[in-house]
Amino acid sequence: MSEASLTSSPPPPTNDFWEDKLETRAAELWSAFQRPNFINRWIKKRSQTEISVLRTLVGLPIDANAKGRVQELLRYADDLRHFVPVVAFGFYKSMLATLEVAEGCVSENLRRLAERSDGTYDTTALLFAIYDHSPEELERVFLLDKLHRVGLAPMKLRRVPRRPARSLLAFLNSNELEEVLERFDEEQRDDRRCTLRRVLDRDGGYLVFIRRPFRPTHQLVDNRVVHGHTADWIVLEFRDEGRLLNVASHGKKLSFEIANQIASAFYDTPCQYVNVEELTFPAQLQSFLEQLAADEAPELTLVAVELCELPLPGFETLGGSNASNVSVGPGVLALQKLLEEPLLDGEHFNRLKVLYKRKRVLIKIERTGVTLAKRRYVVRYGDQRLNLVERPKFRDLIERKYGFKIVSTEKRRIKAR
Repeated sequence: MSEASLTSSPPPPTNDFWEDKLETRAAELWSAFQRPNFINRWIKKRSQTEISVLRTLVGLPIDANAKGRVQELLRYADDLRHFVPVVAFGFYKSMLATLEVAEGCVSENLRRLAERSDGTYDTTALLFAIYDHSPEELERVFLLDKLHRVGLAPMKLRRVPRRPARSLLAFLNSNELEEVLERFDEEQRDDRRCTLRRVLDRDGGYLVFIRRPFRPTHQLVDNRVVHGHTADWIVLEFRDEGRLLNVASHGKKLSFEIANQIASAFYDTPCQYVNVEELTFPAQLQSFLEQLAADEAPELTLVAVELCELPLPGFETLGGSNASNVSVGPGVLALQKLLEEPLLDGEHFNRLKVLYKRKRVLIKIERTGVTLAKRRYVVRYGDQRLNLVERPKFRDLIERKYGFKIVSTEKRRIKAR
């Protein structure tokens, strides 16, 4: 990490880097920079942690008085203009995604300067340090941020072929992956093309990020309508050499087919991914719901319910929630007593929401088995509400405390024949 003047740094990234790779409108910011006192106002809006990081990057000591810390930075206005798009890029970016990248390329000293008093980090301050180290690392933040915000459908190969001699990572980093995507595009005959953005080796899995045009749209640019498409970001996370897959995208049907073709090319045999479904027994689910209703479920609060199959004429479903995150369990128990019918089972609960880590997490209950004697349930949760750190902890809590496995609400929907 250079702490010398930024005037000796390499040329800043082009507009194409900001606007295409990072989807940030940099051209407008460069234009705004030409306005009188723009950079002065920009610097004065920075937080104390951001000021500390910027001072360190230009070689200034951080232990100046509050007014002097900002005023001294104004002398470096021409150098700091390159950081202006970083702030726009950082809007709503995941702090955890940013920290993950920073831990791999930013010095401990700079990371400490970006830390707030409550133990969290100033995302923009971290981004300044990442950008100074290598602008290209911002793309990694951009991609990992998407991973934190999407639900991932868990899949597995229907039939596991013999493992090839080479590794999956070697295949994904070869030209063959591009060839698979080109063949896929030709088969679709929709004049849209996949763009392979990056392959990341992360936490035991291989992440493949693909951008493809999705729905037609238009926008007004300089008083002219420009036609194009919204972007479908396809995220494929291969694990166990492709035997397991997590997938996220808007156009789910195409993303599953892309994953099938990638696996088929790697194993050199036709492959198909199917949904991962973990079955839960009635007694396990009933015990879970009873503890929720009695407010005896560790780390969870029942804050919303949707019930079905009730002895109420004309009602298909009946629901209720508490926006203040107060438990609705006592209300469910009162309704159960009033109707004189047990409600705390998979036959009456359609969906519910629980408060976990101050986030409202949706849980859906799917029924399998033709008769009650053969009834089993698949319990799913809305994983997009939780970040990548919270998701495995939530799944572990459910399995450890209640004895069943919970899977994402994201899945491949197969039409009934």
